[in-house]
Amino acid sequence: MHYDYNKNEVPSNNNKINTFEKYINLDFTSFQNAIKFYLQLESKYKKNFKDKDTDLSENIKYQNIFRENGFSGFVLSDDFGNSLEINFAPLLNGNFLLIKKNCNQTLISTCYDFFGQDGTHIARDDKNNSTILFVDVIDMDPKSSILSHLYNILSYEYLQAKSGLCDTVRVKTIESLLASLTTPFKNEFINSTNDLCFKKLHEKLIEKEKDSTLTYTEKEIAKKILFENRLKIIKTKERAHKLPFSYILKHWVIRGGLFFYLLHLSPKKNFKGMSYQYTIGLLIQFIRVVKNNIGYSVALAIYGPFTFYFITQPMNPHAMWAVGKVRQSYLNTVEKIKSTAIEYHLLDDAEELLPKNANASGKISGNTSTSAVVGTSAAASVTTNTNTNTNTNTNTNTNLNIVPKLMNFPISSDMKEIPSWDERMSQFKNFQIGYEEHLQFSARMGRLEQMETQLNFSLIAESTYVELEKYLDVIDDFFQNNKLLAEAFPQLKKYLENEKQRTLQLEIYLWDKLIRYAYDHKYIVMDSSHEQKYVDFYIGRYFVFLKKMTLELEKKFNKLQKPVGFEKLEKLASFYKAKYVDGETVEKRLKNNSLLFSLKDNLDGQALRDVISRQWEILFLLQNKAQEASNFGLQTYTWSVRNAIWILEALYSNKLQELRMILLQVKSLNENKDKVKDNSDLKIKEQKKYITENIEPLYESLIHLLMLEYVSIRPEIEKRLTTDIESLQRQLVIKNCLSFLDERTALMNSLGAVKQ
Repeated sequence: MHYDYNKNEVPSNNNKINTFEKYINLDFTSFQNAIKFYLQLESKYKKNFKDKDTDLSENIKYQNIFRENGFSGFVLSDDFGNSLEINFAPLLNGNFLLIKKNCNQTLISTCYDFFGQDGTHIARDDKNNSTILFVDVIDMDPKSSILSHLYNILSYEYLQAKSGLCDTVRVKTIESLLASLTTPFKNEFINSTNDLCFKKLHEKLIEKEKDSTLTYTEKEIAKKILFENRLKIIKTKERAHKLPFSYILKHWVIRGGLFFYLLHLSPKKNFKGMSYQYTIGLLIQFIRVVKNNIGYSVALAIYGPFTFYFITQPMNPHAMWAVGKVRQSYLNTVEKIKSTAIEYHLLDDAEELLPKNANASGKISGNTSTSAVVGTSAAASVTTNTNTNTNTNTNTNTNLNIVPKLMNFPISSDMKEIPSWDERMSQFKNFQIGYEEHLQFSARMGRLEQMETQLNFSLIAESTYVELEKYLDVIDDFFQNNKLLAEAFPQLKKYLENEKQRTLQLEIYLWDKLIRYAYDHKYIVMDSSHEQKYVDFYIGRYFVFLKKMTLELEKKFNKLQKPVGFEKLEKLASFYKAKYVDGETVEKRLKNNSLLFSLKDNLDGQALRDVISRQWEILFLLQNKAQEASNFGLQTYTWSVRNAIWILEALYSNKLQELRMILLQVKSLNENKDKVKDNSDLKIKEQKKYITENIEPLYESLIHLLMLEYVSIRPEIEKRLTTDIESLQRQLVIKNCLSFLDERTALMNSLGAVKQ
């Protein structure tokens, strides 16, 4: 059902049996249109703009909702047991959520509409998994709780702008919405002193002043809060509607008059209160400040012994930040004294200010250099290279003088003195302090979620699949172009046929794990709650690859069955593929599709953090929708699967190299079986030696690691994950690899490729 938003009306309400059903499934192309429509609907059934809970109009009852659980809106109900509830709320990621709930005597239907920061409609769902943004509860527009909530969102964003965190797109959306409103929603008193919100606030001030149960101090606290709210309203509306300075000036004049008016309401009580506050009250306040400072001094005195304890607690960013500031202040002071001493020739060697073997933590170490002190004080400062195409040998640490001696690439042995373990750990301590000072805990953890969850797993899986496919291509090519040779070596033929089956089995395992991974990480990988702020193609490449892999496996296996919900993965694949912008070169394609490469300087870490740190915070919050134990368990499980997939990639990389050598040996043996041994025999011996000394040791390590990874976690995977088949799958993968080793040994024996 569509509604013409250009008409200043709402659908008629003549059906008393199903009064509100027609409002639940309305389609809105934008957040602005949706708000305008429901404001009109609210106005129709709200008799006046006073704060009454139930105004009757056409037997419809109206109830106001102002920021309950983060939402604002209204409820309409009739005498037949039908009701309509309209609520909206801002989301933490900058989007908007509109909830429409229709209730009758037997059924409750709920619809969740998600709108982007710019107001465009994103998705509709039957549930809400988003994180609500809670803002202040100040009655900025008594006519409607929806309008009041919108003003409060603007007030919050304006405050965020002072720290550089304002969501400017959302601000523009709300400002344009407020500017486009028409009567009766438009505040015709916005540029005057008759604004209803100020009248109500002034009434509350007078009520507090007249309240005989409150003491003078309690009244002042209550009035201070109301005056602060008044100032927020003035600043918000002045900025939102771009009002002239005279608007603020008028309200300052009114505030002065209001102050004196409140004084004369209780002159005796106010005089006594002010006399006490500015005489004896000042003395008592001074004593309290001294008392508090003594306590603070004692706290500082006992702070020193706990410094080491705080530093060893990286999960406590506030303690780390405090320790880092104290430590950095000390180091900066030392550097300032040293530079001043050199400048005024007070010392020939300013390094005499500290023991020559003192490191940044103040401890004496046996093998340190004075450059270590400077290096720590600078906190490993990096000189950003704005031209990424320049010589990569640029020394980024201004305190290291390294002259590369090998391939124009610096290595540790080029350093004059390699730092001791104690000194290096001190620098890592400084590294951690800086890391925690510049990024909140949620952003740091979210960065790991992006790297480990969104990106690494899918790339490892894709790389493994490519190795498996290359291996299959070599086998298929051999059978197509060497049919006679395959018949001449039946054991090789049987080995390759079994290898093909084993490889296809591992491709099925890999496909299943990719799907399971998406389902297990639906909020981070699939963004099922539509809360992520920045989404580029490389985050969604996972889905594009999975769809491609699925199509290829469907050609190989007629009975391949997609799991329930797979259509969501296919839709995501289409979505991300459509986002991809092609280009002539790899560099151009990266710039077209990557948030990082779109920056002016893609090596500027601070520039990246400025635009993506909020995304990291959102990823941290998304992952924590589950309980802490669930997160740790899922993480352990995922790492185990990822390690198994990586081992298969490394295993098949070596198998591919070995298979090519084996096929060359077979061809050589077949060509020279009736000839005298020639130089080709020497080449075969060299290949056998390479296999024995390089490839077989890797087989040993990889198979050992594959077994160890599974067996070490098997009790929990097998007995606790009662509905999971990973334990069974992993056993089959191990059996697959062990059968390969058995058949390989037999084949090598038949070809005479065993150790002499």
